Parts: sequence; structure tokens; C-alpha cells
Amino acid sequence: MRLARSDIADGLTRLRSVFKPPEVDHTVTLEVWHKALQYLELDAFNQAIDKYIAEDGIRWPKPSQIRRLALEIVGPRSAEGLTGEWHAWCHSSDLGDGVPCPVCGAVLETMPGSQRMGVIHDHDEHMRKNVPYEGPRMVQRSAAPEEPPPDPTQADLGV
Repeated sequence: MRLARSDIADGLTRLRSVFKPPEVDHTVTLEVWHKALQYLELDAFNQAIDKYIAEDGIRWPKPSQIRRLALEIVGPRSAEGLTGEWHAWCHSSDLGDGVPCPVCGAVLETMPGSQRMGVIHDHDEHMRKNVPYEGPRMVQRSAAPEEPPPDPTQADLGV
């Protein structure tokens, strides 16, 4: 079973009983954690919280620390098929090494109009293969830009 916001809220309550949370709006915290961890299984999430409290934790964790622990517990390929491959890819260190998305072939690149790095997935390809993705979507993917139509004022009249 995938994580619901209420599952994450329960985990955050358990963490608050041991660690001091950051001074932020708890609603925002819940949304950030849900976005980062929503694809984890509930059992893996709970085990990761338990392990962090019992062994690893010294202060309030980042969602990525809990995700890493959960994936160590159950492994990144808990989902089957192409969805499992995608989850393993997006949680691996290969992402930064230029390894393309197994679903649409997108790679880590500088986002248009910014200095941030990100992956712009081919939305249509992911929907065709029924595999979710996170981040911005590529509206149209083409190998080469279209050439503009010829300018009629510059036409070769054969003279």
C-alpha cells in the first residue's frame, strides 16, 4: 500500500516524540514529505522511521534520509516491471551520471531558463506506458527543430 498523507503525519508525530522538528509550518512539512515519499510502501516507511529513531538519528531527518533507509530495507526494485525500473533509476546515483530514464530516455540537464538541474520527462511516453514520474513534463519531443517555411520574398525565381 502506498503512503497517504495521514501515514506520513503519523510518522512525523513519532519523530516529533524523539527529535525537535524545524520551526516551519507543519502543513508545508507534510506536503514536502508526501511529495518526496509518496511512492514508498507503508511498511517500508514505518520500518525506516523505526530504524532512524533506534539507530541512525541524532536530529530531525530530511525526507531523503528516510527514503534511503526505506529503500535499503526493501530494495529499490520492490515494484515490478518498467515501474520498478523507473523507481530504481530515480533513486540511484546513476541519475547524475547521464543514465537516461528507462521509460522515456530523458536525462539530467540544466532546466530551461534557470541554473537548476532536472529531468524533463516525456509526459506522453510515460502515460502510454502507464509509469508515473515527478517533475516538469516535456510537451513535445523532437529530434531536430522544425525548419521555418521559406520566405516567399526570397524565393528563387530561376532568373
